Amino acid sequence: MSRASSLTKRLALLCVAFCACGSIAWDDTPSPSENRVISLNYTQASDKTILEIGVAQDPTFSVYTLNNPSRVVVEILDCDTHQKLSPLFVRNGIVDSAALSVSKSDHYQACRVILSLDHDADYTVDSSSGRITLAVHGAPTQGDAALDAYIAKAKSSDAALAEAQGMIAREQAARQEAEARTAAAKVQAEAALADAKNARAQAEAANARAALADADAADARSREASALASAQAAQVRAESANARANASDRAYASLSAQHAELRDRVLAQETEMNRLKAEITKADAARRQIQKLEKTVLTDSEAIAKRDAQIADLERQVTNGLTAQKQLDALKAENEQLRAQVASAREVPIDHHVGGTPQETVQIATTAPL
Repeated sequence: MSRASSLTKRLALLCVAFCACGSIAWDDTPSPSENRVISLNYTQASDKTILEIGVAQDPTFSVYTLNNPSRVVVEILDCDTHQKLSPLFVRNGIVDSAALSVSKSDHYQACRVILSLDHDADYTVDSSSGRITLAVHGAPTQGDAALDAYIAKAKSSDAALAEAQGMIAREQAARQEAEARTAAAKVQAEAALADAKNARAQAEAANARAALADADAADARSREASALASAQAAQVRAESANARANASDRAYASLSAQHAELRDRVLAQETEMNRLKAEITKADAARRQIQKLEKTVLTDSEAIAKRDAQIADLERQVTNGLTAQKQLDALKAENEQLRAQVASAREVPIDHHVGGTPQETVQIATTAPL
């Protein structure tokens, strides 16, 4: 099995050599003014097939496609039409073959390299001195085209077979020599491996002892750090408790002052509201008095003047009452808001210490009901 595999590898290498050589033109030498196609080669990449057309001079050429079947044609102008090249067979599922044809008339002569495709495919063209490169894009879908081409050539070439046999013999001799060198190297490697294992075991023992010492030292440092951390945590808790108590006292005093201020404003508003209610009551009485005076019939001019003066004074009282009513309505709305603030301020959600005992909620009592 190993020998057959080696033969297969050698055949593949010779296949690549044949493909690299390609087909060589063999006809008569053209005139200096004519170009000439001297070779057809191809190389296979994973995603494209590359056809290389060797020419004797910098080419003047054009590229076009034909259908039914799909073909790509490279037409080279002013080309020797007497030359011949063997067809190049690829057969990789993308490209089938490449062949040279010629066309000649009185005023025109050209060489055409016709690339036969298995199906339509994208391609790109490039040229340089002495070469035209046509790349057909697409991964091959059939077997190793290079190996197929080699097998076809090897069947008709005794020289190629002899070369393959010689390569196989040389490969066997080289393999035997390599096996001998490998055996000697294996002995040396095993000895070196044993020495390395011994040194590694000693190093691991030393590392284990060092690691144990490091672990003891780390344990001591950990206990020391733990004790220090406990002391620092106790100090932080004490400082936090003191700071919290001080902050709670300040917050309690501030909220108490705010509550007192709110309550004073409520009381002041209620006093003003009572005054406004009295004004409104007085205005209502004045309105009734005006109605009564307007119904009184007087003939004495002095009595009429006195009555008109009374009515004017009463009307001012009515106007004051209307103004007082508007002020009273506004004060009622504001008073309701202040009462809500006072009610929420009666319980202060702070941690205040009363008599040394933490209280989650401090009651702020009012001096009189609202």
